[in-house]
Amino acid sequence: MIQIDAPDVRNAFRLERRLRHLHAMAVGRGPRWVVELQDPEHRADEIAAGVRQWLREIELNATTMRVHGVARVVRVDTTNEECLDR
Repeated sequence: MIQIDAPDVRNAFRLERRLRHLHAMAVGRGPRWVVELQDPEHRADEIAAGVRQWLREIELNATTMRVHGVARVVRVDTTNEECLDR
């Protein structure tokens, strides 16, 4: 499972539409919104590229994407991506 943090409901649904070919779903968890999708084909890099485009559109520099429980920061500038242990 992949989860991508969204800043709000509107932008969660924008990302859901961008990733609709992967059956993404925007989910509210209290005040927090994430977009979730299954990744049986291990396409995290392709998904991260779509997330980068979405970040540019909504004028954010970065967000957190969890891939099978491991968090990483996806940045518009790909040279500064980092993996976060959780």
